[in-house]
Amino acid sequence: MSEPLRWVARGGDEPAPGAAGSPGAGAARERDAESASAPSGASDGAALDELRALLNREERGRLEALEGEEVDADAIADVLPDAILRRESRDDRVARALGDTIEAGLFRSARKDPKSLAEAIHPALGPAIRGMIQATLRDSVEKLNVALENALSPQGIRWRLQAARTGRPFSEVVMLATLVYRVEQVLLIEGDSGLVVRDAHALGAAPQDADLVAAMLTAIRDFAEDSFQRADEGVSETLEEIEFEGRTLLLAKGPAASLALVVSGSPPRTLRARARETLEELHVDYGEELAAFEGQDDALPGAAPLLEDLLVQEEKQREQSPALRAVPLIAAGLLALWAVSAAVSSVRIRGRIAALEEALVDAHGVRPLEVTHRGGAYVVRALADPLAPEPPREVARRVLGEDREVVFDLEPIASLDEECVLARARAALGIEASVPALLHAGELILYGVDPTSELGQRIRAGAPLLAGVDRVTLRP
Repeated sequence: MSEPLRWVARGGDEPAPGAAGSPGAGAARERDAESASAPSGASDGAALDELRALLNREERGRLEALEGEEVDADAIADVLPDAILRRESRDDRVARALGDTIEAGLFRSARKDPKSLAEAIHPALGPAIRGMIQATLRDSVEKLNVALENALSPQGIRWRLQAARTGRPFSEVVMLATLVYRVEQVLLIEGDSGLVVRDAHALGAAPQDADLVAAMLTAIRDFAEDSFQRADEGVSETLEEIEFEGRTLLLAKGPAASLALVVSGSPPRTLRARARETLEELHVDYGEELAAFEGQDDALPGAAPLLEDLLVQEEKQREQSPALRAVPLIAAGLLALWAVSAAVSSVRIRGRIAALEEALVDAHGVRPLEVTHRGGAYVVRALADPLAPEPPREVARRVLGEDREVVFDLEPIASLDEECVLARARAALGIEASVPALLHAGELILYGVDPTSELGQRIRAGAPLLAGVDRVTLRP
């Protein structure tokens, strides 16, 4: 069994471990000698690092200062507009880079406040929408005019037979027969793969399968280039036109893509030049996108307006038949007859109104206010005593006749005309129609009535109470 460790305290006069005279002093001196005699690589590396730090102190200080500084927005704002203008003068990459951002911003704005966005774009969209509607209506009216002109003509009958034979609508047959040419479809095709990048078709046209047309064009182009290559120059002629099924296919070839126009009718030479110009513009604006195209859907959305500008048409100048030339004259004559008839009818109506007003004024117990003619009927507004000897309806029937429609708006009154006062007295006092009566200057005179009789006494008591009767005279 080993002995336990013992700690022994040393006095101040005892040498410390490693001190001179101590058992480890010799070993320490040997280590120091080895250190002095060892290579000085570590100390040289430290010195080189220190020297490098001294040499790079100023540059490192500048870098640290730059890293610590914040971005100066005002300085960037001063140079940003000029930088954008310079870039836009060279190409439209800034616009294309901002396109998605602006589109997303407009979409969010439309969902957040559609009314404000509608008010902002109304000045621009309003005229455009009206122009589009006018153009559509004008085209529809023109087609209707052509159909009407040829509805019963020999040409129109032939067109109807053709429509029945081919199964096409009559309007389509008329349109095709009256057009010089019409671009029905435009295809932008990638040069190497033959894939359709973008296509557009005319309104109302039945577009062909774009991929099928592109594949057909690629096959024909490859065959033509392989079969008709000129040996002397090592190049082949460019295929520019193909005719099929009554249509013409115009081709314009570019470095990265080609344009194909499906045209019905006889296209002019200017249409080919216009197609080449459009293709050059597409290469200038979208050359990089065309070179990088790999069959993506909805590629080059900005190219759609350029393709739609090629959807043009031209109609034949046609002559109207003699019968149709007379239509405006006939219409003018009918309009003149209608105007004369309306004038005569108006004069007659005014004459009838004047005659009816005069008759109502002369009628006892009636005071006319207004007589008009509205909606084919005469309207009479008047004040009338219910006991008038000739009511307004009888007056109107006598003046206008039985077949005229008359509408009355009457207000009842108690008239002081002699006939009305006598009628009111007979009704109120029970005087029979066989008793002669007269009203003169407010005096009611009755003949054949005994003043002492019951009737005479009733008349003497009640007559002065009636409007228009001041005194009563009874003569047996």
